[in-house]
Amino acid sequence: MLETYANIWVVMLAALAATTINVVWYSRWLFGDSWRQANGISHISTPHSWQDYIAILGINIFTAYVLSQFVQFAGIALKLEGSITDGVIVGMWAWLGFVAAPTLINSVRHRQKREVWIIESSQYLLSLLVMGALVSL
Repeated sequence: MLETYANIWVVMLAALAATTINVVWYSRWLFGDSWRQANGISHISTPHSWQDYIAILGINIFTAYVLSQFVQFAGIALKLEGSITDGVIVGMWAWLGFVAAPTLINSVRHRQKREVWIIESSQYLLSLLVMGALVSL
């Protein structure tokens, strides 16, 4: 069995970065209004509670940990040096295979507006690229 490790501080930093990206992404300053309009939501019915943000952070901690394992496995299998670029590439492939493809299937199945899929999936892409860069340190 392969032995891997995860620097918990780097995982936490990556999760915090992804959570920040999520909060800013869906704010009025970026894509929040466009996303709500594309989904037919006229206004925020209930503001997010601190529990929502804690849940998002927890999910991002899990994602950053798993991504750190992917980065390590890719480095071992491909004999990579473990650079930031390698982490970004692993994040891109993780997004493409595990986020973009399945969410696009759901988008087509549910006849979701293309704009919704683009806003949501590109937020995941940016988050995984940043997390990949950070966990490769």
